Amino acid sequence: MVSRSQKRFAGNFARNNEGSDPSLVVQSAGRSWAPQKTLRQPSTQITKHSKGGRWYFAASGHAVYCYGPVMTVPRANGDLQKVATFCRDGSAVVPLKD
Repeated sequence: MVSRSQKRFAGNFARNNEGSDPSLVVQSAGRSWAPQKTLRQPSTQITKHSKGGRWYFAASGHAVYCYGPVMTVPRANGDLQKVATFCRDGSAVVPLKD
């Protein structure tokens, strides 16, 4: 389907370029104005967990956004450490500052 503005463009173009066929201009103009297909974004773990996350203060001093539950795990010396799970930076477990 050709819009009114495309027909007007074709007519003006044909008047300025004597000897050209306006129907060819309309056909070629219609193709160039067609909307481009948008690229599909790849599905990642972040997009799957777009809801339900929370910001935490990591033991390293940085803020981290995690989707999983906070768990208490034992350290190597026997003490207990709170950790956030499934974080946006790709870490499965991030130690939290107490």
